[in-house]
Amino acid sequence: MKFGKIKNAFLIGDLLFLCASLAIICITDPLKSTREELKIFYEKEFVNFSIDNIITIPTPQGKGDYKLFSSSLQQEYFPILLEIRDDAPYNLFKVGTIINKPAFSDDLTIREGEVTHHVKIRNPKDESSTGDYLFPTVILGFVFILFLILPNTFFENLLNMMFNDKE
Repeated sequence: MKFGKIKNAFLIGDLLFLCASLAIICITDPLKSTREELKIFYEKEFVNFSIDNIITIPTPQGKGDYKLFSSSLQQEYFPILLEIRDDAPYNLFKVGTIINKPAFSDDLTIREGEVTHHVKIRNPKDESSTGDYLFPTVILGFVFILFLILPNTFFENLLNMMFNDKE
């Protein structure tokens, strides 16, 4: 199979669109900051950490809100992102509750008075954005395969139709 100059230009153009779309998705990833906050929370050890402040902020995607907590001892805010199940454990995070968590663990112990609850936070390794890359990769991949299959004359006729001023 011989590739003509016009067909090569279309193939290169498709590859450039694919690379550019993947680069734009990577640069404009709206959940990057949330994943980084979750990673810091996952890696940090908490020993008798008392929650002093809880704030609610909108998700970077604009599809709802999530909460962050902090203590007067540390100026960092940590996200309240638990394993995906029911919403009941989110109500356990209140001002004055005590948190214990080993470093690099998703097991979290919340103590309010004499009552202790065990919950799991989301693991940052499980939070990925591969679905965002999937759509342009599949579509532009199919277009690339289609361009490979189509004959050179198709692209020549296409250019003639697009740029022919004669009617």
